[in-house]
Amino acid sequence: MGAPARDPVREYVGDFAGQLALMAREAGDEALAQALEAAVVLSNRPLVHPVVVATPLKRSA
Repeated sequence: MGAPARDPVREYVGDFAGQLALMAREAGDEALAQALEAAVVLSNRPLVHPVVVATPLKRSA
């Protein structure tokens, strides 16, 4: 059993949050940079309960 597959949405959001954190820090907004870095950390954590998309049940005739 290998490592769980990365969620592409979490990966994208984490990468983008990292870029925004750098921009916020360059603009002098340390509080926003820290909040965005927290989003990066959370995006790298494994899902405890994977999201399951419900599909409508097929009704029998």
